Amino acid sequence: LEHLAEEKPDGIINEASRQVALADIIILNKTDLVSEEDLNKLRTTIRSINGLGKILETQRSRADLAKVLDLHAFDSLSGIRVLLQSHLKYQEMQRKKV
Repeated sequence: LEHLAEEKPDGIINEASRQVALADIIILNKTDLVSEEDLNKLRTTIRSINGLGKILETQRSRADLAKVLDLHAFDSLSGIRVLLQSHLKYQEMQRKKV
């Protein structure tokens, strides 16, 4: 969570935030090691950055590969504009907090 909110100097992109913004699927691993409250905060933050990406929660890196592989994510670029707009909105909200 702290990496997503980390402030970068002007002109430098927060790489963690950028990756979440452009992801088709976001894998949250080790969810068994954090409180439900912290997990909910993380889900909310991720949804504010990328409302379209699927969140897959795992423990011990165990994931159903059918949910991760062969997604055909690049077959359609129609959602890219929405993802980028969502990411820009999130970055603007972060700047206003400072």
